[in-house]
Amino acid sequence: VLTQVLDAHSTRAALNRGAREVNPMMQGVASSGTTLLAVKMGAAVGTVFVAEKLWRRNRVAAIALLVAVNAASAGIAAHNYSVASRLQ
Repeated sequence: VLTQVLDAHSTRAALNRGAREVNPMMQGVASSGTTLLAVKMGAAVGTVFVAEKLWRRNRVAAIALLVAVNAASAGIAAHNYSVASRLQ
């Protein structure tokens, strides 16, 4: 959940400094902080739900899913903060 919040925060920080959302799936929601956070929370809840279902059949896959999603979200947030800092 934390990495999704960081992704939302970093996206808004970059957008507020003049960056643009390059993910076509997020362009419609990125302009509203509340909507963006809601979508990110939905993604976090959905990931946990899928991992919970997967846990019953394959614990390694469930852990791998959570690690992959969190690593990707953390990497995206780091990139967004980097973009925001260059635009200050």
